[in-house]
Amino acid sequence: MTDALAEAGDWRRPSYWPSMGGTFSGTVNWLSNRKGSVAHGASLLKVFWPYLDWNTVFDNSRVVAELGETPAKFSTYAFPLLKFSRENKFRYPAKPWPKGEVGAGTPEKTAAAGAFAHDRLPSRSLG
Repeated sequence: MTDALAEAGDWRRPSYWPSMGGTFSGTVNWLSNRKGSVAHGASLLKVFWPYLDWNTVFDNSRVVAELGETPAKFSTYAFPLLKFSRENKFRYPAKPWPKGEVGAGTPEKTAAAGAFAHDRLPSRSLG
């Protein structure tokens, strides 16, 4: 993942020192308990560090079976996502719902259709 980001961003490839993992993790934990923007960044690292440290891979066979195709690799869209996030200050630029009459696609229609949708669903045993 980091190699793909470095290549797409025309950055230098990162260096990894596995022996520093514990020190880095401890520093991130310490910083995440502080206040300010450094603490916010450290909190994000605290959440995602284990995935990088343990090289976690998720089984996506259920997604593939449901979609009938393999999802795009994260490395193919990681850099555009990072760029979008930075340009929008890590906030999604929400837009107001379009004004108009009640009809397909409006909040009123969606809410009315979904209000009692659970009553129309067949019951299933989870056991």
